[in-house]
Amino acid sequence: METEVIFLCSYGGQIKFHDGTNQHMYEGGKNKKLRVRSSINFNDLIAELADNSGTADVAYFEYQIPGYGLETLVSVTNDRDLRNLMREFDPNIPDDVKRIFLFPEKNPSPSPPPPQRLERVDSPLQVAENASELEAVAGPRVNHVVHYLMLVSAGLLFTAVLLFLVPFVFTLQPQNHSVMVVNDDLKSTGTIAPLGSDDLDDQSVSDKAAAVPSPYIRDDDDLVQQIVEDVLEKKNQYCKSKA
Repeated sequence: METEVIFLCSYGGQIKFHDGTNQHMYEGGKNKKLRVRSSINFNDLIAELADNSGTADVAYFEYQIPGYGLETLVSVTNDRDLRNLMREFDPNIPDDVKRIFLFPEKNPSPSPPPPQRLERVDSPLQVAENASELEAVAGPRVNHVVHYLMLVSAGLLFTAVLLFLVPFVFTLQPQNHSVMVVNDDLKSTGTIAPLGSDDLDDQSVSDKAAAVPSPYIRDDDDLVQQIVEDVLEKKNQYCKSKA
């Protein structure tokens, strides 16, 4: 005699874990009972489940093992799995009900990962060769630029030093003029008085220069003439600065 079995079909919801009860529970969806003959095959049962739930995309279902929670479900995807499920029914228990959970897709495949940007990775040897080539090409140019920058820096530094020293050179006032008189056997220094007055003329300068003792003056007219010209030039510079 062919028997019938009863399924409690749950669909449209989700199995979630609750921290408060520390158990998995089925949330949302609907529940319906379905009575079928125990000899039904898998495809016919799927059709019955789709018709009973009103969803045409039922692909497989899972059932709960007696004494276990919803975290341990057994999938039924073919006739062999269905035969094992039918053996779970106890004919001595009237109205024995097995709870099953319907799923729309059979073995859903994971969604493909988003395309990643592919980057070219060179081998260490190739990277080293490229670095050597780059150094060989760019090395002379870099050295040339460094040399040019050093020259420019030196020029700027020299210009800055000149600009710093020029005002001090022009502010210096002549105090005295020393004439080095060289003899073959004696070296001495003769001092001419500072050019401090405006009435100092060329004749007085010549007289003072001629007043140097003759033993200490070298018999060299060019030397004397050079000394006189230097003194006159200093005198003219002093007069111009006072004007």
